[in-house]
Amino acid sequence: MLLKIMPFKNKGKIFINIAFLAFYIVLIIREPQLDMIKYNNVFRQMSIQNFSQLIQLRWEFLYMVLNLIIKLLTSNERIFMAIISFLGLLGPYFFVKKYSNNYFFSIIFLIILEIYHYNFYIIRQSLALSILL
Repeated sequence: MLLKIMPFKNKGKIFINIAFLAFYIVLIIREPQLDMIKYNNVFRQMSIQNFSQLIQLRWEFLYMVLNLIIKLLTSNERIFMAIISFLGLLGPYFFVKKYSNNYFFSIIFLIILEIYHYNFYIIRQSLALSILL
C-alpha cells in the first residue's frame, strides 16, 4: 500500500533496497549465537595462529583467505560480522533485483524458504549461495 502512494518512479527498486537494508541491519546488530561464535573464534585466532594451523580446521580455503583479508583490515568482530553479512546478502539481492517480477513476493519467499535465515548461522554456506546466485 505504501509503495502505491510514494511519488517515486522506481518504487519496486526502492522497496527492495529498503528490505535488504532492513535485513542487513538485523544481521549486524544480532548477538553471535551457535556457529557465529565459532566463526568469531576462528577470526580472533587469525593473528595468533599461523596459516598452516588454520588450514587444519579443514574449512574452505577461500573462506580462510577472506578471513585473513578482513583481519588485515580490522580485528573487530562486529565489523567482521558486518562484512560477512553484507557479502552473504549480495547474491540474493542481485538475484531478486535482476530476475524478480514481484519484489514483495520474492522477499517473502526469501524469508519463508529460510534463505535469509542462513545468514544468521551457516555463514560459509550463505556465502557459497551468494556466489552461486
